[in-house]
Amino acid sequence: MSAHTPTPWEFVEEPYDASEADLFCRSIYSGGYKGLLVARADQDFSKADAAFIVKAVNAHGDMLAALQTLVASAESVLAELKPGQSLAPAGATKTNILASDVNAAKRAIAGAAP
Repeated sequence: MSAHTPTPWEFVEEPYDASEADLFCRSIYSGGYKGLLVARADQDFSKADAAFIVKAVNAHGDMLAALQTLVASAESVLAELKPGQSLAPAGATKTNILASDVNAAKRAIAGAAP
């Protein structure tokens, strides 16, 4: 599989020409306005949908990294537990580390929320 178009992506609403201000084209570019064209549509999709696509694509890398960190942290904590063992009080420090990773994941999720 080939790599996806580099981020960040940017949504731009462009008039067809200066004399027809009510006719426009919605475009998504990689590398800023007039960079690499990723998608273009006439008035077929909403401004909100285009903005959501751009936000989701731009957040993907951070979201994936946060989730990978969270999984690795949870796995390391779980690997040290014996069957039926509680995380507290002996595991309180590990619990704090896990909580820190959960908070990082929450921040990434909040950044991607519509």
